Amino acid sequence: HARLAVAQHHSSRSKLKEPNVANVHAATFQVLAPNKYKENKRLRNMQIKTRRESKHIRGAEKLAEGERRANEMEQQRQKGKDVVYGEIIQLKHEFSQRFVAVSTVTTSALEPYNMQTELSADNSKKCQFRVLPRYKV
Repeated sequence: HARLAVAQHHSSRSKLKEPNVANVHAATFQVLAPNKYKENKRLRNMQIKTRRESKHIRGAEKLAEGERRANEMEQQRQKGKDVVYGEIIQLKHEFSQRFVAVSTVTTSALEPYNMQTELSADNSKKCQFRVLPRYKV
């Protein structure tokens, strides 16, 4: 299964409660193998710097499209495989089709010793997570 369950934040004294979610797709995430993002990032940066069409942008678009196709093929190849500790994954929110990303500047309101997470339309290094056990044995 490539989905995660979402539970409400709870203290150590309270029992785990079912979340009150009207639409389950609003709280469903796909677990994906890490996508490559370098060429798409380069294309976005070029588009920001120059508004006019040029051969450089066309070349970057071709490279970005090749990267997108390679990512799709890798997701198909990894589909159905078990996720194991130590692997790097990405979480994609099914409803918005955005990636879960870690903020590099804002701390979490609920857990001030951790960074805030957000949904990002663009794939980047901030969208990759290593699967680790909660407790070391």
